[in-house]
Amino acid sequence: MKKDIVAQTIFSKGIGEVVAVVGLPVIVELLGRERIFAIESPSYKKIEQVYRAAEIGYELLPLTYDGIDSAALAASSADILHVTPYRSFPS
Repeated sequence: MKKDIVAQTIFSKGIGEVVAVVGLPVIVELLGRERIFAIESPSYKKIEQVYRAAEIGYELLPLTYDGIDSAALAASSADILHVTPYRSFPS
């Protein structure tokens, strides 16, 4: 699965790394505050609240039936795509 994600990421944005972490502070510490993050919309409300409160740049990407809208991702200025199991395992 990781190889599929990497291949899709490379195809969409020219990025070739997948990092799996738990917790926004860890993500920011590893990848840098100066980056622009893309987050799913809709998603968990707390995620956007945390990005906003920490003054971290982010863009909302719409979800389609199959997941994140790839055209919106390609058009975004995001450096990092933050994905969650929001649609895969709704609570």
